[in-house]
Amino acid sequence: EYDAAVIATGARVDLMKVPASTQPGLVVDAVDVAMGRVKAGNRVVVIGAGKIGLTLAESLASQKHDVTIVESDRRIAGLAAA
Repeated sequence: EYDAAVIATGARVDLMKVPASTQPGLVVDAVDVAMGRVKAGNRVVVIGAGKIGLTLAESLASQKHDVTIVESDRRIAGLAAA
């Protein structure tokens, strides 16, 4: 269980196109978290391991959040998998 699922797939995400969660505020935009408009909670899953997702995950981890990163692509931040 996570306190927040952060969508980190690009500059802005149309949250109206993301399936609704049963918990209000569970799915949030990476930019809103990065700008401090949304507090992420302690346990966070970052969906998207591009540069935005990784930068945000690193920032949250340095603030003592428990962060999990999920990526469907075989590449992390555009780098080939080892």
